[in-house]
Amino acid sequence: MSSACPTMVRRTSPARAFSVESKPRVLFVIDSVLGHVTVHLRGLMFQEMFRRHGWDVDFVNLRTSGRRKLNSWTVRRAENKIVRAAKKYDVVYLLKIASKRLVQRLRSESDVRVAFDLTDALWQPIHRAHGWNDLEDILRLSDAITSENDFICAYGRKFNDTVLSIPVCTQIERFDRLCEQVPPRSDDRVIFGWVGSPGTVAALESIRQPLDRLFARHDHLHLRILGCGRAAIPTFEHVRYSTRPTYDEEEMIREILGMHIGLFPAPADIEDYRIRGALKAMLYMSGGAVPVCFNAGDSRNVIEDGVNGMLVDDTDQWFTKLDALATDASRLKMMRRRAQESIRQGHSMEHVFGRLEAVLVEIANLP
Repeated sequence: MSSACPTMVRRTSPARAFSVESKPRVLFVIDSVLGHVTVHLRGLMFQEMFRRHGWDVDFVNLRTSGRRKLNSWTVRRAENKIVRAAKKYDVVYLLKIASKRLVQRLRSESDVRVAFDLTDALWQPIHRAHGWNDLEDILRLSDAITSENDFICAYGRKFNDTVLSIPVCTQIERFDRLCEQVPPRSDDRVIFGWVGSPGTVAALESIRQPLDRLFARHDHLHLRILGCGRAAIPTFEHVRYSTRPTYDEEEMIREILGMHIGLFPAPADIEDYRIRGALKAMLYMSGGAVPVCFNAGDSRNVIEDGVNGMLVDDTDQWFTKLDALATDASRLKMMRRRAQESIRQGHSMEHVFGRLEAVLVEIANLP
């Protein structure tokens, strides 16, 4: 990776004065292979809202096929098309675009403002191996960087002075719609839930002992594990559990709507926990499940301990705080309600879209 970034010369353009009323024209450039989930959550899901609010917004995919590796001629042709199209817009918003050359061309061949959405720890080796060797140069070349959590924003500020936060959207509206189709939670037992993947199921090992102690003490508890795949689940002694190895988005929502308490322990890599942000906790909250999370990263910004969730520092607290929730039905019900209210106030589609509108206007008006 180059440590220096070439100076870009941009043609001068008159001062801009866009607003949410006098909206800039925006082109979202996406890579559906490098960022399938990001592309949806940070762009495509808002298409109808852009239309409804009178925005001139288009989406173009850098990929013409689903192949991970593309030949240089195919990539160059796609970039040529994007650069030509960009001249009709005021902002180009990049979602999981790893092409430094494309950013250079957008900066030198047009007056468009270029924003790069930085999600995930793209500077880590696992991402470098999938095409992110020029990440830091891309961050320097962009007019602005956007992200969804404090940890990643801090990394972006090492390379760019304009870093803007757009909160993650949990689509609580989908939880509300599906809630009518899901049987109400039973008061006879308390369902603990964990949502993850084969790569993160080992995080449950860090709370195996407090869970075993808790389940040995109480007969009305059950643990539901989602997304474990074929990975080994911790060898519990007393925990009564069931699994769903895989799930899609709707299945995940339905499962969360059946949980009373959502577990979010940290894996062995605490930095990875901070990078991932608080999305898992917020998904639990969207479905009315109380999140109980390791006390680090963005979870501390989302959760007010003892009010809309629980923050845990050590093994003893995992036991005492889960025990307090599992044995106090009225408190559990109150916290479930407050958890969901917190998401409605800060992470609904309307709220996040409003922030996205403001950020796009701010980027369009950059000198």
